[in-house]
Amino acid sequence: MSLAARRLLPGLYGGLLCSLLCGLVCGCGESPAKSQRPTASSGKKSRSVSQPPAADTSTAADAAESTSPAPRDTSPVHADLTPQPVYRPSDTRPRHDAEKLESLGIHRHESRRLILYTDIDDEQARPIPGLVDQAYDAMVKYFGPLPPDREQSEFQITGYIMADKQPFVETGLLPEDLPGFAHGRHSGAEFWMNDQKADYYRRHLALHEATHCFMTIVPNPMGAQIWYMEGMAELFGTHTMDAEGRGTFRVFPASKQPFAGLGRIRMVNDAVQKDQLLVLEDVLDLRSVNFVRDVTYAWSWALCVFLDQHPRYRDRFRTVTRTVSRQRADGDFIRLFENDWSDLQDEWLLYVKNLCHGYDIEQAAIDFHQGEPISKPDGTATASIAADRGWQSARVQVQQGERYQIVATGQFSLAQEPKPWISEPQGVSIRYCDGQPLGQLRGMVREPPSKDRWPPRGRTVLDDFVVGRERTFTAPVTGTLYLRVNEFWNELRDNAGQVAVTVRKVKG
Repeated sequence: MSLAARRLLPGLYGGLLCSLLCGLVCGCGESPAKSQRPTASSGKKSRSVSQPPAADTSTAADAAESTSPAPRDTSPVHADLTPQPVYRPSDTRPRHDAEKLESLGIHRHESRRLILYTDIDDEQARPIPGLVDQAYDAMVKYFGPLPPDREQSEFQITGYIMADKQPFVETGLLPEDLPGFAHGRHSGAEFWMNDQKADYYRRHLALHEATHCFMTIVPNPMGAQIWYMEGMAELFGTHTMDAEGRGTFRVFPASKQPFAGLGRIRMVNDAVQKDQLLVLEDVLDLRSVNFVRDVTYAWSWALCVFLDQHPRYRDRFRTVTRTVSRQRADGDFIRLFENDWSDLQDEWLLYVKNLCHGYDIEQAAIDFHQGEPISKPDGTATASIAADRGWQSARVQVQQGERYQIVATGQFSLAQEPKPWISEPQGVSIRYCDGQPLGQLRGMVREPPSKDRWPPRGRTVLDDFVVGRERTFTAPVTGTLYLRVNEFWNELRDNAGQVAVTVRKVKG
């Protein structure tokens, strides 16, 4: 599908979600909405594509050329203020001959929200429809309910998971004119996907495509932000499932093994190591052509999960469904965060640089505070740095080229089980994090927030240094001093205690 065909759906209407429409991407694309397709029993057919109604091209000049003017109506004019109902499209999914398909090795599994046709093993297929039902409930809770259709029917989609594509082609289940895809593709209330080796990733991809079906069910001619569409599909696809089949969605992967085949964190890590880190504006500027690489899905997911879980940004982010539908550009999204846009950019850099399984977005959240020059007569300032948080402002402004001494004291714990693991600001050398002792006090100087929407890419928040018990340093720039205890970003929550810090300007 062309970029012009990628569309965002309207905002919430009377509390009802009006969905979003995304465009063609390699691996997860959308095809144009279609009319009723032939049933599987009718053999190999191409899919017909419905056309939008022709635009009304009449103009005021055309009206002026009418043969005779209509008499003037002098009766009072009363605007019809009655809200017009909003409907989702009627269900035009094809109906298939289940018995014939069964004889060809294509099995049908059905739940309230999904009819699944697949040639994979029944044990692998059976959990998927019920999981999609639960994901639908989670999406309704998150986005709001879909509008009804005119027939007042239940919303349901049809999915096709294919280990061998040939039988699906021969029966018409895989339309001839459906563009090719590496992993999956959706169109209206249907999706198609290739089978996956890992059970987790098979479910993940089915949920990803089901999310697209939910979000794009109501077409609208407005533009879409593809990073959001793909990131949200990845967000709802990232799930856990217990032994009873109960799913939890929008989770942050705590470790690698339960999310076999996903690899989103590894992809971001590899990009950062190769100096291919995407700053915030790079992600917002992603286009359909960028999604020929799996790493692009990783960046979109990373931004959506960060904004969705961050205590300062999440409430605003969850209004994006209403906001991004108004314009093709990112202006409305940016305006949501304009008061702390520079903070968001810097915090994004720190997050993706340190991204890991179990990254604790909430504990790592930064309370940004501008520092003030040291003004006490003795030339000192003090701060308390919590061991269970990420970077924290010392509320001290240092001046470029001036020398400062930082002295840190106190004890704090880095774990509680099996017993408290006590450390001091120099750290404990029996375990290392990022090549430095665990618990070691570290510092960085943050430049003042940029007045430009897109600040320089070389931000000093990425340039941290060792403090330990004591450090004298020359300020590389004028800015606010930030400090933190060296700790794994997925192990902050079980720390306790503080470091007492004194900052002194060194004379001479």
